[in-house]
Amino acid sequence: MGVRLYRSNRLECLVDKLAELLESTPHPPWRQRTIVVPGSGFDHWLSLELAKRFGIWANARFPFPRNFFEGLFAAAGLPPLEGQNVYEPQNLVWAIAKELLPLLDRPEFEPVRLYLDTVHDPASASGERSATGAAYVSLCARLAEVFDHYGVYRPQWLHRWEAGHYDRNDWQAVLWRAIVSRFGPQHFSARAKRWVELLREGRVSYLPPHCILFGITHLPPVYVQLLAELSQRTEVHLFLPSPSPEYWAEIRSRRQLWRERLARWATLPDLEESVEQYEGNPLLASLGRVGREFQAIVESSLEYEDVGAYERPEGSSMLAVLQRDMFDLVSRPSASAPPLPLPEGDRSIRIHSCHSPLRELEVLRDQLRALLEADPTLKPEDILVLCPDVRAYAPVIDAVFGSDRDDPSHIPYSIADAAESSSPGASEAFLLALDLLRGRISAGEVFRLLSADAVRAQFGITDADVELARQWFGQVGVRWGIDGSHRRAFGYPEFSEHSWRFALQRLLLGAAMPPDPARLFRGVSPFPEVEGEGAEFAGKLAELCERLFAWHPLLQRTRPVAEWSTIFDRIRRELLSDRDAYAHEHRELASGIAELRAGAELAGFDAPVPVDPLLPWLSAWLQREGGTFGFLRGGVNFCALRTTRCVPARVVCLVGMNDGAFPRGAVAFPMNKATHQREVGDPDAREEDRFLFLQALLAARDAFVVTYAGRDIRNNSERPPAVVVAELLDTIDRTFVAPPGPGRASQAVLVQHPLQPFSARYFRGDPDLVSFSAALCDGARRSLGKRRAPQRLVRDLLNPPSERVVTVDQLVSWVEHPPVGFLRQRLGLALGFDVAALDDDLPVDLEGLDLWKIGNTILELCAQGIEMNDTYEVLRAMGQLPPGRLGREEWQRACEDARPLWGHIEPYVRGERRSPIDLDLQVNGWTITGALRGVWKEGQVVWTFSRLSAKHIVQAWVRHLVLCTLAMRSQQRVPTKTLLIGRSEKKQARRGERETVRVLEYAEEGAAQSLLGSLVNLYELGLRYPLPFAVEAGWEFLHHPDDRAKQIQAARAKLQGGWQQQLPERQQFAYWLLYRSTQPSIDDLEGERPAAVPSFAELSEAILEPLLAPGKIVER
Repeated sequence: MGVRLYRSNRLECLVDKLAELLESTPHPPWRQRTIVVPGSGFDHWLSLELAKRFGIWANARFPFPRNFFEGLFAAAGLPPLEGQNVYEPQNLVWAIAKELLPLLDRPEFEPVRLYLDTVHDPASASGERSATGAAYVSLCARLAEVFDHYGVYRPQWLHRWEAGHYDRNDWQAVLWRAIVSRFGPQHFSARAKRWVELLREGRVSYLPPHCILFGITHLPPVYVQLLAELSQRTEVHLFLPSPSPEYWAEIRSRRQLWRERLARWATLPDLEESVEQYEGNPLLASLGRVGREFQAIVESSLEYEDVGAYERPEGSSMLAVLQRDMFDLVSRPSASAPPLPLPEGDRSIRIHSCHSPLRELEVLRDQLRALLEADPTLKPEDILVLCPDVRAYAPVIDAVFGSDRDDPSHIPYSIADAAESSSPGASEAFLLALDLLRGRISAGEVFRLLSADAVRAQFGITDADVELARQWFGQVGVRWGIDGSHRRAFGYPEFSEHSWRFALQRLLLGAAMPPDPARLFRGVSPFPEVEGEGAEFAGKLAELCERLFAWHPLLQRTRPVAEWSTIFDRIRRELLSDRDAYAHEHRELASGIAELRAGAELAGFDAPVPVDPLLPWLSAWLQREGGTFGFLRGGVNFCALRTTRCVPARVVCLVGMNDGAFPRGAVAFPMNKATHQREVGDPDAREEDRFLFLQALLAARDAFVVTYAGRDIRNNSERPPAVVVAELLDTIDRTFVAPPGPGRASQAVLVQHPLQPFSARYFRGDPDLVSFSAALCDGARRSLGKRRAPQRLVRDLLNPPSERVVTVDQLVSWVEHPPVGFLRQRLGLALGFDVAALDDDLPVDLEGLDLWKIGNTILELCAQGIEMNDTYEVLRAMGQLPPGRLGREEWQRACEDARPLWGHIEPYVRGERRSPIDLDLQVNGWTITGALRGVWKEGQVVWTFSRLSAKHIVQAWVRHLVLCTLAMRSQQRVPTKTLLIGRSEKKQARRGERETVRVLEYAEEGAAQSLLGSLVNLYELGLRYPLPFAVEAGWEFLHHPDDRAKQIQAARAKLQGGWQQQLPERQQFAYWLLYRSTQPSIDDLEGERPAAVPSFAELSEAILEPLLAPGKIVER
């Protein structure tokens, strides 16, 4: 009987003692060993350690402290049974919801009424308080946490309230008594009290032969008291980590000493003289309050046999000295402990200041590689990386550590406590679906839901389908809302444009009808891009959306929790795949939904509630700490910074230690009275995080590495680290003396990293600034030498393309920007040209491109025989106009600009338009395919709503050459004239002046076949090398035929002037890829090109001179 208290500064030593204990207490192999641990993940580490010592370790259970005591209560026959306790926090919310409402009108509940009146509650728009209010249920959830906190940390309050000893104006006491009156005193503290009584009376039939608690760093006082009672009847073995064998519960930090001195009006001795006596060790005093208070509770509550297993840290490294000073409770500098010389060449502690999370991980990777190469005995499994927000850092970790998997020096790694992929998991997708169904159902939300693997698997959606969805959502015009009636609920007029019904009807009609957007079906314009496999995906997308639409009305009313559970279960089954990969999350979801129902049934709460407060309940239940997936799975271990992850490792790293990110700054709930009357042992999130940092420092055996974003990435201004890191640096300054010079010891520890990984500083032999990248080294070397022109993406001719087929549209697009065409058509870089960005806002503020599309569509509809005054309905059905009156105003404005153009176009497009002329032209070994669509009786008519520029003139010329070549080879009569119609480049002189229209006529070209052949030859060459040509600059070049200097000057001005600045951002990026400049000069375009590639001047003459010859183009 009694307590045996095993304490050590090293968890490995405690494991050794535990192994000795387990060997000395035989146990039948068919019976489980029970070892109480502080949390999930720790059991996995302990199992691995015991397996190392025994060769095999199995058939053990590792309950948490509260579960352990609940098990003892159940074994003693104290109700309720497991899973049937209304006082569990997730169930207590419903008990409170049931009992609080009838009490709200009582005078003592005025604070609650005031709270509810100040919280916006959309479910209680009438102002009447009821159990259907989201704010009411949310308050009940907060109160459940408060009462559960009282049960563990203020049990005496609950006992007094139940005995009738309370202030009659204390509404919490009144509410608690009402709950206990209905459900009985079966909460934790009451059961613990009754269990102690039964234990003392000898009426507990079963007790374990011994109880083992391992790795505990904090227990509420009531738990320690229960252990004290238990130790009277059975053996209790308590394995506690402790940084020092000395009694350190009463040491205080310098800040506390100052406060006490001021409070006592300087009755303390001189502060500096008293530091050694009172502070003990600055790190333990400042960071160790949680551990100090726990030691005080243990010392005051337990009679124990002390079993010391301490191991004094040895060595002269900074890390060893700091750990040894904590072990000995030494404070430096003092008379007995002067500061020590900074160990030469020691790198056991390093703090790296970087510019961003990406740079943090890049620096960490190189630092770890340096450590691994310097010590052949160090393995990736010996390295632990802790992060306050591992979910946020997980994508960056994968990007940095997962980018070189084929490299022999790749560092294997694993990530715990974070999602396995960037797409939402099954649970996250379920909550996302519920959340979007409560809101506007925007395009971005549906796209994110569509990206979830479990959703895609359920509906048979592929990766290609997801990318197709991104394009369609932008092109089809969907923004948000199911339909007009759904929008009305958000205070908008009832209109269907840009809604999901509008978009789906367009998609499905596009799959069923010919691709003619002007042919409306019941006011709907078919989307012309749906063809082939796209039609199948349109059906899958419609199925998913229809399910969402069917669920939406279910979530708009209040229901009893049991009904909500049924609906949630239905959504779970219909939304998510239950294949093996998602089976675990399916079970977790089903279990959470069942717990939700069971809790309300236990409390007898059957009042209808809105869905809003249930989502936080489910989210908290699904995200509760549980499982060990990913922890200690192999390689460098990345995981969350929490107590159960601070296990011993040769190298311990902390990333993301930024000011404000750590320690946490929790805001206390004002109705929790315990936060206003703090007692020893009370939880404090900020102090717990400070103690975590101390535990991480103590867990390091060889090296302790910290990274943080210490520089602003935009202006390089300094940013402070987390306050605990600053305190560590202060302690280093007090403990060590730097070599002679102006610097302090901490300056040798704090490493300032450059913004870029290719900085030359990484290759100058500084052991703190290392890099293992040959490419970065080459970049650094080049940056130190003479500045050279940026290296071009392509320097030599590529092999000829294997397929010699080009569409007329590709040829027309290429001639405008041959370098861009090279990237798109040869290298296959989309550069986002055809990908529409997702936009969740209604199109009420149209930009230039949107207005151009409207004008161009009006002209196209008129050419199809629709009167201009009738085009409004078609444009509205195509989703190109803003909703309501604003859309009609924009349409009218576009019509005013389009009328002069249409007046010039109409004479040439009278009569029936010819069907598209399919092409299959053989030209110089190439096949030109596609179709000419604008051919009428008068000839080929090309128009644009834009102001005519060189681009339009040259592109129409290419179509003209194709038309003339076709006419020469065709047995049918094909017109040989091309007309180009657009607005004049000259802007209006005065407001209200009629727009000037240009009409250019291309005469029949007898040499069309030869000219087209030359152009095709250039196109082939342009697929092997980015030709140094830009149509607008070439146009300016040829307009000064008599003066070469003026030619070059005009072309340069056009290339680097306004034309380049007006290029779309992605086309500027294309130029940057090729020439490392968004505004390349003619010299940049030409560069050191292969001999077979013509110059800019030669290309300008070859492409443009034929159409500039007299008589080729006539202005009408």
